[in-house]
Amino acid sequence: MTSHPASQAGQEVIRWKAYPAWSHFLWLYFFSALTGFRALPLIWSGVEGWEVWLGGALALLGCAAALRHWAFYYMTSTRLGIINGYTGREIASLAIAEIGEVVVRQGLLARWLDIGTLVITSAKQESYLSFKGIHRPEVIKTRLLALSR
Repeated sequence: MTSHPASQAGQEVIRWKAYPAWSHFLWLYFFSALTGFRALPLIWSGVEGWEVWLGGALALLGCAAALRHWAFYYMTSTRLGIINGYTGREIASLAIAEIGEVVVRQGLLARWLDIGTLVITSAKQESYLSFKGIHRPEVIKTRLLALSR
């Protein structure tokens, strides 16, 4: 992994860092499998064009890998942030001291997969961070609340 600004932040100690969970992109895997299975009857019957379907399935898997590494989330001893995983540039950050409300949002499938979105709002309600598709969001919320006290 390349060095991120979160790890170069001087005296800050990294408490947590993560990319969105692989399971966050389950819908892309589903459509990739659907596209790949569409190629199977064409292969078995000897009809041309199966390469396009199989190529589409592989392209969707590539999209899932690319999307997963677009956002890199981190929590240090003094702040939270989102960094672009490809450029290393910070997208947004919020000081731990400014944290107001922390909410976990999960749908039924997300709860079953143990992923969710962690929404952190500033105390003045001026800004917020949204960590989408993180694994074990309740645990991360607990860590964050313990750190902010």
